[in-house]
Parts: sequence; structure tokens; C-alpha cells
Amino acid sequence: MSDQEILDYEKNYLGTYEDFPNGIYIGKADRSVLDASGWQPDEDITKTSWYTDGSQNDTFEFGDPYQDNMTKEYVVTASRKIADLDGQKAVIASDVSLSRLTEIVTQMSTDTTNVFIIDGKSGYNLLCHGRIGEIRCSN
Repeated sequence: MSDQEILDYEKNYLGTYEDFPNGIYIGKADRSVLDASGWQPDEDITKTSWYTDGSQNDTFEFGDPYQDNMTKEYVVTASRKIADLDGQKAVIASDVSLSRLTEIVTQMSTDTTNVFIIDGKSGYNLLCHGRIGEIRCSN
């Protein structure tokens, strides 16, 4: 699959799903990024947590929360490694905003005493409480 075919495929996800409105993106071992939204990072992606975590994951797993450079929202990235892309290691990822995650948990929670916890990679925990309708991060 060519880079253009991948970008065309990614366009199907832009603005389609509330949970990850910025779609999906792929980072390659050569530090290039395929992202139909047009995002091009200023940093070496192979050193970012989403890439390094994802390169170890066989399935999508959440990393630690951080402030997204493009949207300035706090997000958590789900990432995983994918099969060689043009002979290179690659990681596919998508960001979920913590405000959207709060909405999802609030909708799921019919019992106001429910507490949901998502464990982050480096000891961060996302604590979501249905009654409060908010997310708290702790380390």
C-alpha cells in the first residue's frame, strides 16, 4: 500500500467518530508520519510515548495522558504496532480527548457510585466517577 493510499484510507476516519475526531495516524521508524489531518510533528516521533508504547503493543492500548500539541486538549492515545510498512516498523495511533472520555463514562454510568479506572503505562491512573462526571489523573 502506498503512502497516498494510506492517507486516502485515513481520510475515512477524519471527523467520522466522536471518540477520535482527528482520525488515525501512522508513525514509521524513519520518523515520518502519515496523517490525513495534515499534522506533521516538530519532534522525533520515535521518541514519543505513543510511538514507543505502541511499538510494544500487539493490540491497541492506552498510554499516559498528555496535552495534545495541535488541539491543546488533554488526550490519551491508543496505539499499537502494525505489520511492516514498506519494510519499516510502524505504529498506528488515535487520540481520545479526556473530555470525550468523561462524556462516555457519564453516559455508561447509570449508577452514580460507579468508578472507572484506566491504568496508564507509567503509573498514571484515570479515575472516572459517574456522579461527578469528570476525570481525575493521579500518579
